[in-house]
Amino acid sequence: MTLQTERHIVEAALRSFAVRLLQLPKLVEDKGGDLGPLTDLDTYVDRALSAAIHTAFRDDGWISEESPHQSSNGRYWIVDPVDGTREIVAGIPEWAVSVGLWQDGRPLYGWLYNAQRGQVWHGGPGLGAWADDRPVSVTIPKNPAAALVGISRTDIKKGLVPKVEPEPKAIGSIAFKLGLVAIGELDATVSVTPKNIWDIAGGIAIVLGAGGAVIQFSDGKPMNCIDDIHALQEGGLVAAHPSAVEAIRKLYGAQS
Repeated sequence: MTLQTERHIVEAALRSFAVRLLQLPKLVEDKGGDLGPLTDLDTYVDRALSAAIHTAFRDDGWISEESPHQSSNGRYWIVDPVDGTREIVAGIPEWAVSVGLWQDGRPLYGWLYNAQRGQVWHGGPGLGAWADDRPVSVTIPKNPAAALVGISRTDIKKGLVPKVEPEPKAIGSIAFKLGLVAIGELDATVSVTPKNIWDIAGGIAIVLGAGGAVIQFSDGKPMNCIDDIHALQEGGLVAAHPSAVEAIRKLYGAQS
């Protein structure tokens, strides 16, 4: 399978956002509830990506956090224009533009972009993973109990993360954390709370391409195939090397 056209279009679009994404948001609104902020950067990236992708792939579906969804016969672009909006508002460089291309509930390819790093992380199952043109892969922890694990600040603040040694590293955006696992800067990431598909679609594809595994935190079910990509993914997730992912899931308190 070749994805050269898709790669060219998405990567060119992502890089074109660099200057705008390096600026702090000019407009910030509260979505209400626990949904967090919405900024002019979110809407700008969403509209630009939607225009680029729909121009090239008119029959594909679209699932985004910030715009109406469009159905298809199975091939979907799944987008979070800025995963980690709280971080970008606060000037914390732990966020990512996330793009996933999925077919019939399975990831084909993913892209993550953080303008502070100036790199596009991308890859897909069976295809490999890269930071720009440099091949990357997940780490193989010698001892899963000593793995460097990235955890949501929100999960920690809510008291949802058990005390473990070594302490996990508090990091924003789940998309960004999945990217850090794929490029080997984290051994693993654990999310004990539900995730929307747009938060994780791009990152799952890249972690799998980098030789990793992604499973549900709740029951250990692999997330390389999701029955309903339109639904909230209730089971949380763990991403790491296949040899370590189940041990890390149990270390963080999963019971099954």
